[in-house]
Amino acid sequence: MTGGCRVVAIYAQALSDAGHQVTIVCPRYMYGGLANRTKRFLTGRLNRNTVLANSHFSGLKDVRVETVSPKKLSDPRKYPNADILIATWWKTVEWIADLPEKKGIQCYFVQHYEAHDEQPLERVWNTYKTKLPKIVIAEWLAAVMANKFGDKDTHLVPNAVEHKDFFRPAGAATSENTFCSMYSESAFKGVDVTLAAFEKVRARAPEIKLKLFGAKALSEEITLPDGVEFIVLPSRDQLREIYASCRAYIFSSRSEGFGLPVLEALACGCPVIATRSGCAPEYIKPDYNGYLNDIDDIAGQANAIERILQLNSSEWQAMSTAAVASVRDCSWTNSARTFENVLDRIVAESTVCA
Repeated sequence: MTGGCRVVAIYAQALSDAGHQVTIVCPRYMYGGLANRTKRFLTGRLNRNTVLANSHFSGLKDVRVETVSPKKLSDPRKYPNADILIATWWKTVEWIADLPEKKGIQCYFVQHYEAHDEQPLERVWNTYKTKLPKIVIAEWLAAVMANKFGDKDTHLVPNAVEHKDFFRPAGAATSENTFCSMYSESAFKGVDVTLAAFEKVRARAPEIKLKLFGAKALSEEITLPDGVEFIVLPSRDQLREIYASCRAYIFSSRSEGFGLPVLEALACGCPVIATRSGCAPEYIKPDYNGYLNDIDDIAGQANAIERILQLNSSEWQAMSTAAVASVRDCSWTNSARTFENVLDRIVAESTVCA
């Protein structure tokens, strides 16, 4: 249920709908040795299809999904013969490195710069140093690949928003005091900044509330501050309702490949208070559809929350209208068409070189 897997699912479905045969190869379960095997046994997750039940891959039509033991992800027998083979994350580059040519021309779909403390940086960097053609989802990633790894020929295919799922419903009622944000325990997501900014404002405006949503239940040791509600795994209809009912969406990420919720919130007429991470600098225009602050700027995020609270109804409505307008032309249909064209180009260029 990660954003990266969601994007993979969107393009897999779009390519299938366009007449291509598409197979997704993914781990059958997480790594973790005996402890993880015991957990899978106790939770009944030994069935090969269980892992897909609550994933972005569960509802795909005419897309083959192959779940493979983590120990066999480099086994060529687990992959169909293909025209093109797309690595979608740094580990997947390692998995396919030695696969034979008949498994497809290899390329690398870079959805983030995975230079996080919890990652083995040397291995991550080595994947960016490969000569594989790269597709990136944001301009800042293209700049990193060019400036840090010398690859100036990346293909930019920006992420988008699904307008049939995310829009501002007619007559939507918005709370004057409620904000929303996505919750993740990953440090780079900056939830601590969001909560600190929220508490800073709530000390002066005790009526404000915060709706957090996440892909899994909170850990037992997590205690949220007063005024914070947590919604686990909301449906798209619920998510649209959350965005449309809130005064603003708070995005405090320290590092982000893109940040899909930013576009979703804007499409629902929800202004965005964001740190300069992922797609935010490209889409958020201060005082127009939200506010921008530096990474880890708790005071700046808190001040932006207060500014949103102080807007009168007509001022907030103008910002909400601007939010919708700022992503009106941003569609998955356009991005999928560009993605397909890039794949055609990669295959054509590889054939010429051969």
